[in-house]
Amino acid sequence: MKTCLVPLVAALTAALPTLSGSAPAQDTRPALPLIRPAAPTPETPPSDPYEALVEEYNQARNAWYQDYAKAREEGGETLEAFLRDRPQAEVTFVPRFEAKATELAGQPAAVRFLVWLAQNDHEDRKAHFEALLANHLDDPSLAGTTGLLIFENDDAWALGLLQRLLDGSPHEEVRLQALLSRAEIHKRSGDPERLELAKADYRTLAECSMPGLVERAKGNLFEIEHLQIGMVAPDIEGEDLHGETFRLSDYRGNVVVLDFWGDW
Repeated sequence: MKTCLVPLVAALTAALPTLSGSAPAQDTRPALPLIRPAAPTPETPPSDPYEALVEEYNQARNAWYQDYAKAREEGGETLEAFLRDRPQAEVTFVPRFEAKATELAGQPAAVRFLVWLAQNDHEDRKAHFEALLANHLDDPSLAGTTGLLIFENDDAWALGLLQRLLDGSPHEEVRLQALLSRAEIHKRSGDPERLELAKADYRTLAECSMPGLVERAKGNLFEIEHLQIGMVAPDIEGEDLHGETFRLSDYRGNVVVLDFWGDW
């Protein structure tokens, strides 16, 4: 065993530098550059005035709902005080959007501010729509505003506005969306004569070039023609809890309650 260790110790000793001997050769390789971690980039606010204002509004709105949820958990006087003293974000931001729309009046940049106001300022929605159509009838983004008119209390005003879009917009999508909104207003009325007007608009949309509108129009036509009070319900088929197939027509002559439900 000793004879084996001696050569090993000698080899290790020769490999190590000695304090009294010559200094080991210097490493002539170039030093690697120090890599500093990148400083975090601060979030820069959007340069677009509209996007910046919308972002600020969204933050204020989210904060309001978070605080509202906390107040609602406490309930009682806390909730009452919150609802009394803390206006929703729209109260603060509507004047700011109005100021920008006025500043940019007549310019294309005003459209987004007016559309936001039409969506969020329910009290003066008519004025914002009138400004849009008076100065920006040729803007394609008006296609996204027609749905707001479906549930207006003033049907005559809403239908008149939609007719102006149908007659004056150069964009097919705007005209088709206006046609859909007009049909929805007539359908919502429940009046038999206006249901016929709705059906005529839906038939036009069912032949249009936009697949989403085609499907919606066909669905609404089916509802008007087959799912009104007093009509015979279309037959449906399904399985009961025991796996037995049954049809709605099996219960003809009886009172049947159909419970449609979903779980998300």
